[in-house]
Amino acid sequence: MPDMARRLGAMLLASPLSLGAVFAQETAPAAIPLVVAVVRDGPPTDRDFTALVESEIERHLPDGVVVRFDRREAFDARWLPERVSAALAAALVDPDVDIVLADGLRVTLEAAREGLALPKPVVSTYLQFSDVFRFPYDANDRSLKENLSFTVLPHRAEQDLAAFREMLAIDSVTVVVGPSDLELLPEIASVLEQYESTLGIDVRFADVEQDVDAFLASQGAMEAAYLTRLPRLGEAERTRLIAGLTNRGVPTFSLVGHPDVSLGALAALIPDVTEQHVRRIALNVARLARGETTRELPVLLTVDERLMVNARTALIVGYVPSLETRIFASILHEDEIDQRGAEPLTPPQALEQAALSNKFLSVQDEIIESIRQEQFRARSSLLPRAISSLGYRQTNLLQDVLPDDATTFGLSVKQMLFDDGAISSYRSSQRVYEGSEFQREADRIAVLGDAGTAFYGLAVTQALYAVQADNLRLSESFLELARLRREVGYSGMDEIYRWQAAVAQRRSALFVAAEDSDAARITLNRVLGTNQERRWLLETPPIDPDVFPFVGGELDPIFDDLKARDALGDVLVDFAVGNAPDVEALDMQIESIDIGLAQSRRRFYVPSAYFNLFYNRLLTGASNNLAEGEKGLYVWSISLDYPLFEGGLRQADVNKASAERRVLERQRELQAELIEQQTRTSLSRVDGSFPRIRFAQQAAEAADNNLRIVQDKYAEGVSDVTDLISAQNEKLTADQAAAAAEFEFWINLVELQRALSWFEDEKSPEQRAQFVEEIRRLVGEREGEPR
Repeated sequence: MPDMARRLGAMLLASPLSLGAVFAQETAPAAIPLVVAVVRDGPPTDRDFTALVESEIERHLPDGVVVRFDRREAFDARWLPERVSAALAAALVDPDVDIVLADGLRVTLEAAREGLALPKPVVSTYLQFSDVFRFPYDANDRSLKENLSFTVLPHRAEQDLAAFREMLAIDSVTVVVGPSDLELLPEIASVLEQYESTLGIDVRFADVEQDVDAFLASQGAMEAAYLTRLPRLGEAERTRLIAGLTNRGVPTFSLVGHPDVSLGALAALIPDVTEQHVRRIALNVARLARGETTRELPVLLTVDERLMVNARTALIVGYVPSLETRIFASILHEDEIDQRGAEPLTPPQALEQAALSNKFLSVQDEIIESIRQEQFRARSSLLPRAISSLGYRQTNLLQDVLPDDATTFGLSVKQMLFDDGAISSYRSSQRVYEGSEFQREADRIAVLGDAGTAFYGLAVTQALYAVQADNLRLSESFLELARLRREVGYSGMDEIYRWQAAVAQRRSALFVAAEDSDAARITLNRVLGTNQERRWLLETPPIDPDVFPFVGGELDPIFDDLKARDALGDVLVDFAVGNAPDVEALDMQIESIDIGLAQSRRRFYVPSAYFNLFYNRLLTGASNNLAEGEKGLYVWSISLDYPLFEGGLRQADVNKASAERRVLERQRELQAELIEQQTRTSLSRVDGSFPRIRFAQQAAEAADNNLRIVQDKYAEGVSDVTDLISAQNEKLTADQAAAAAEFEFWINLVELQRALSWFEDEKSPEQRAQFVEEIRRLVGEREGEPR
């Protein structure tokens, strides 16, 4: 709820129980004129502050009093210092003037000048800062000069510079002032320069005339700029000044406060106090009209200081707010910080990225390659084997037996003619390889499920963070409202303390939400197999609470029909089990075991047959007597191998293979049951979480409306702080439920698709249409009627 405090503050003033009601109402038989002379430093550049006071004061004057603001030319110094004294004197000596409104720094300085007696009340509209302007007031918050009322903001320029220094660790700052500011208040320079030692920064000054472009062109290198009031600049010129400095990479901090941040300044501490200041001036004039004196009027104007940062400017000058700064500060254009360096990511892109880069899948790919090579090893036993040998020999045997001093070359070849074990091992390895590919697909489906869950898990944490951030801003607005209530007597410091505690609690909760969001982002990046510091701008699909979003809402009629919905569960279970790659992987393992089991049983009566060839050739040396004149010898043979006795090994192999097959059968049954459980559970959750989206949104809307009613009553003084805290907590709970409901549904839908081993986002339109047609047909068959 933007500008909550401002809206409610205005309500305080407009309500029947507002500030005017705290004063006793006087009844006069005729209108009593009240003339307020407006004495100005010069014509207003943009917004006329005294016109705001004139609009506000009507609701605070006692009955019968009619105010008239006198803005004659004689009261306007026209920005000429030599005319200030005469303009103020003209108002002070005018017998028709009841109260003087000193609009500007020069006029206020003249009214506060030592030795100048003020014959009538003078109310300054110039908001002064406690460490820069030293107008006299006492510890009781009252003016020490007779007939002079002024307003002091208990904020110090030192706080601005300290905050600026903490944000950017600057070594120097250029204070941008008006052309006569240092001349009017020479102590400004000494006050700011003393911060050089306390803050460790070099303070410089630069005068800016009305020609902003000339000022920017005349400036050299500047590390940082501190912007003061610069009353001669209108909003357009001030905006151009800030933009010019920003585009040069110069960060700017504003003494004026948050309004300058809206114009583009990097940061400021003081909120826009215009409304509060206008109300104070109007109240002071009204109280003087009732007969009170300036000694009875308060001086200090309390505000809730809060750092505000312009994120758009921060990105230009290279400043990145920390998490703590983002939680404690108000961030203008905060989304642009979140988008800095963030890449858009949709659910289909997340699935694709995970399928390509997930580290677990890359491990599985290497495992499959190892299994494939094992298949090649099994095949090698079916192919010929050849061994060559080269040797030299000496012997003391009779030369008619073996050649002496001879070098020989030999070659042996062996080819399997029939080996049931080798053939079965190769066939079994083929099934194992095929099963590993099915298992890899099952792993891919699981990774896609993890990616979808992680994607929406990050989305929900970001949504909950936004809810907590809005809740914190609400509490901060209510804290400001509590201060307004205290000013008009509706409450005491106890309410302020309660809201201060609430703000602290909300900030703590926001830290936790930020940690959860960061952890979810890291989890998503791990599943995607990418740099874990990578940042995403999630693009979540829109959802219509009236249309079930699976396969474009094509199954909506089935979900709306109770009978068809019951049949759908059985159909999806059958589809899931039949489509499950992990079930297929188990089937391949069973086939592999069956091949080995059959071979183990055939070993009792099936021999192995081999062809063997041996060739030997004498390279050097004399031949023996048996092969006189021959240089080569060959031998070939065909052999049948049959193990007569292996100590029970063959029967043990049969028994072991049978047991392994039963294990796989049980695993397959168990896997089918698990798939059925996952399918039915996820279908039930999807079916239940979808309508909850609508209910959660309705609850959030009702809680929001209730909070608005309660806070209006709180502003009027009808409800107490407990009612407002309770209403805010109800809104927080409802907003969290609404934020979570949508993404909870998407996560449940991901789990359903994971159970089906069928992800819509990776299917073509034709595949989706085929799926819908198949489901409709099967549901119709189970119902006994076509669909």
